[in-house]
Amino acid sequence: MPPVSHAFGTPPETSARSGPRVPLDAPCPDAPTAAAARDLVAAVRAAGGRQQEAAAGALAFRWFGPPRGFVLLVTGRLSVRFHTRNRLVPMAECRANAGQDCMPVTAAILSGTGLSVAAHCLERTRWLTLDPAAFRRLVAEDAGFRQALFAQHARRLPYFFQRVAGPVTLSMEQRVAEWLLANARADTVETTHQAMAADLVTAREVISRRLRAFARQGWIEQGRGTIRLTGAAALSRVARGQTAWGSTSGQRPENDRTREREASADNSKTGRR
Repeated sequence: MPPVSHAFGTPPETSARSGPRVPLDAPCPDAPTAAAARDLVAAVRAAGGRQQEAAAGALAFRWFGPPRGFVLLVTGRLSVRFHTRNRLVPMAECRANAGQDCMPVTAAILSGTGLSVAAHCLERTRWLTLDPAAFRRLVAEDAGFRQALFAQHARRLPYFFQRVAGPVTLSMEQRVAEWLLANARADTVETTHQAMAADLVTAREVISRRLRAFARQGWIEQGRGTIRLTGAAALSRVARGQTAWGSTSGQRPENDRTREREASADNSKTGRR
């Protein structure tokens, strides 16, 4: 595949910044220039990128395992929740604005690793999805695209790490709902309570209690080794903190917090999942 022909502007020099910490809900101030964004979009289109669009609040994509495509925003903003598999850490969150890629997805494609990822539109958003193999070819063969993309990553990384390292405010209900949505295939999740607990770094009893509560609401149906999502829209609202149901304010019973601390300590000692 020949390199895509297009012109990329030279990325501006960045200087050290001082001052107060950037709020976690603030857009990245180092967003690409209009010209740089147009060049990135043009390169991905020429390589075979498919455009998709969704309204504010809609689910843009949800994948589990190897990413299904490189994602580059054309307009709008995405909130991206992700979790690298086989890591004893909860899901983290980052943002992508127009002209930017979804960095966790890009990293997973280039490193050949899997992840759980769910992206929601913060406003009406259009984005391009490029087949992973085509994206790797584009990075390998087009030096201009490669330089522009990685220069953008260098500018975004400080804000990316600030957000990922920010205080965890998600309740257990949000985390469980988000995990179910991210791992569903045709509205069905094949898992066990113990496997969910290991992935979410908590105790099995904590997961079982939340799942029973979701079942009472009619949002899920539990079977042997399976969970069927019967209320995906409601679970999505819980995951985004848009419902006052249960304890989504973040308040949890003390025995739940104790079990989670004990489970986390045990996992740290043994390294088991």
